[in-house]
Amino acid sequence: AGTLPPAYSTAVLTGSLIFYFFTGNIVDSLAMIGALTMTVVSRWIFDNETPVFKALASLVCMLASSSAVILSAGIEQPSGFAVHICMSVLTAISVYFFSDVLDSGIKTIQISGSKGCSYAVVCILLITSLTSLNIWKFNIGRIFGVFLILSAAAEYRQFGGALCGIFTTCGTMLCSAVTGAATVFFAAAGLITGFFSEFNRIIFGIFFMAVNILGILLIGVTDNSLGMLFDTAAGTLLFWIIPKSALKAYFPDDRNDDINPVRLTSSRIDMTARSLAEIRKDTQNIIKILEKSDCGSADRNIRAAVLKEKQYMLFSQMHLAEEMLSGLCRGMNENIRYDRRNTDIIKHFLNDRRIKYNSAAAYKNSAGRIFIEICCDNITSLDCKSFIKEFSEMFLKKFEYSARQIYQGEYIISFSERTSYSVNCFSAQCSACEDEPSGDTAICFEDSFGNTYLVISDGMGSGSLAAVDSKITVSLFRRFITGGIDTLTAVDMVNSIMLSKSSDESFATLDIARINLDTGELTLIKSGASATLIKHDDSVIMVNASTFPVGIINETKPFVKKFSFSKGDSIVMLSDGVSDKSYQYIKTLMLEDDSELNRVPERICDNAKKFFSGRRDDITVLTAKLTAQ
Repeated sequence: AGTLPPAYSTAVLTGSLIFYFFTGNIVDSLAMIGALTMTVVSRWIFDNETPVFKALASLVCMLASSSAVILSAGIEQPSGFAVHICMSVLTAISVYFFSDVLDSGIKTIQISGSKGCSYAVVCILLITSLTSLNIWKFNIGRIFGVFLILSAAAEYRQFGGALCGIFTTCGTMLCSAVTGAATVFFAAAGLITGFFSEFNRIIFGIFFMAVNILGILLIGVTDNSLGMLFDTAAGTLLFWIIPKSALKAYFPDDRNDDINPVRLTSSRIDMTARSLAEIRKDTQNIIKILEKSDCGSADRNIRAAVLKEKQYMLFSQMHLAEEMLSGLCRGMNENIRYDRRNTDIIKHFLNDRRIKYNSAAAYKNSAGRIFIEICCDNITSLDCKSFIKEFSEMFLKKFEYSARQIYQGEYIISFSERTSYSVNCFSAQCSACEDEPSGDTAICFEDSFGNTYLVISDGMGSGSLAAVDSKITVSLFRRFITGGIDTLTAVDMVNSIMLSKSSDESFATLDIARINLDTGELTLIKSGASATLIKHDDSVIMVNASTFPVGIINETKPFVKKFSFSKGDSIVMLSDGVSDKSYQYIKTLMLEDDSELNRVPERICDNAKKFFSGRRDDITVLTAKLTAQ
């Protein structure tokens, strides 16, 4: 009654009163009736549904009822109080574990993990209750125990067989020492039988019975042991009759689930392989262009120089491909840790709701944030909004929907624990010529590891040609980052492709700010980019570096530096259209109340126009502020 909802606990009280009335045990059961009544009242009054509260409420009700009955009866023996105290404590413990199982929302049997202890206690108490029931020569508790041992051994091998064997022996012993004495070999039989779980179910059951027969012969044949053999045969027959498919919902087979760290790694590397395919196509196009230029009657020395340049480009691409794979593996080792415990919880969650899925996995990043991936063939049965709510309640953390990908007809649904920080980004642009597009490109995006990227690229010159170069630069960088490649390798890849895409001079600046949303750490990467202003606490610093843009030289070495970044800090990134004469104005804006940060980029653009002298240039301003979630 202490574990059930108020209506059901009332039904338990009613049934108990009827039973005690017809058996004539009302007077002898006053303590139990009083405890039941108080428990039912408490279930109707209090809304607290936690297992701990239910257990404490049951303990108080049992102690109060027992004390009242003992005092009213005038019993002064200390042993009477001690017995009732022990009964009250045992009842409270039972209520806690039953509540933990019922409130978990997971109907599958977990013999490991966070609910393992609760299921073990409930299983033992259930067997204890069933052992008190006898039908002719058969004991219901031992029959159920045999069925449980065989089912667990078939799905969880020796571990499941031995554990459920211990549960059965313990449960029968609690009910009757005589009945339980014949089950002492159940744990050993379950352990040995578990090693042969791959055999036919008939042979599997016969082997279990054979092990028990040998055990009985060792300790001696008695009437009780013969009865145990009948129960073993009945439990084995029940195991044979009930199809394996009917038990899948209660004994999920984790051995056949193909998701593991290898699967997770392979899916990430596959994304990198697709990026490599794009690089290969670019390289092939380069070779074709060079072959066409090599078809004339050029001097042999010139052709040798062209061939040497071609070889260098090809080997450069191969080297970058190696860097991509090594960087990806390094990033996964540093940022991803497979979480077996939470993976099991997710599997049980999906099995409990009869959701069909191919695989499921949970893992954590270096900051301990939880990520969940579910792979399935059909997403119509997946209610992502409901999943977010239930995952948040299950793990006591805030979750959000991350992404949905389709690969070879399979959907990959991703959820992640919400990051500690978020970034608010705002931008503004002003073209050098009103009738031409801006040659700058600015974007803000996130990768799969909890980083936000702010990127500005300024193509050579202005107008449509510059816009093409900057858009290619930003698009390639974003593709590489979201494909799992580390930042510096991605910059090298962009530089290589910009070098080889045209025989004409073509380059673009690349200004990157990476903000870790778990720690707040800010990393600046600059290749030929303009200054960046950072507001940290009550001060503003300007970061500038003399580096080459991408697409000019073969081996680019971007400027890289990390900064402390915390809640309320902000950053302003600029293209070279903003004169250094505007920096003092920008600093003043950043130190003022930044509640209207969305208007700051436009105000900077307007101010920068005042300092134009002679040739105009494109202006791009990108601002961001770090906020706590």
